[in-house]
Amino acid sequence: MRRINVSFYDEVLEDLEERTKEKKSGSLAQSIRELVDLGRKIEKTAAEHHQNDELSDQNIIAESLKNIMRWVLESLLISRQLMMNQSENNQDENEVLLKKCKEQAMSHVKKLFPETGEIIN
Repeated sequence: MRRINVSFYDEVLEDLEERTKEKKSGSLAQSIRELVDLGRKIEKTAAEHHQNDELSDQNIIAESLKNIMRWVLESLLISRQLMMNQSENNQDENEVLLKKCKEQAMSHVKKLFPETGEIIN
């Protein structure tokens, strides 16, 4: 263990001595070592938390996009039902058109979110 000299303001030194007594650290040096260790742990945790925040921001954006796309697909399915109920004459043609639109929509979803593997039927 290396030795270093550190100077503290009188107020800080009084607080350190008081902490040493409260925590029963044994010595002022031990109390300072504990505080330095605690400070380093807090810094590491804060750095990890900051990285997780950036990831969670990306996750929030991705989840928002997924929800918007689900809403759009649900709207399309409602439109599909309306079309099928409205026009009984061209039923086969409507079904082919709607099936093609659904396939294209699903293709776009898979391109945007390939890692999730979610499939909306």
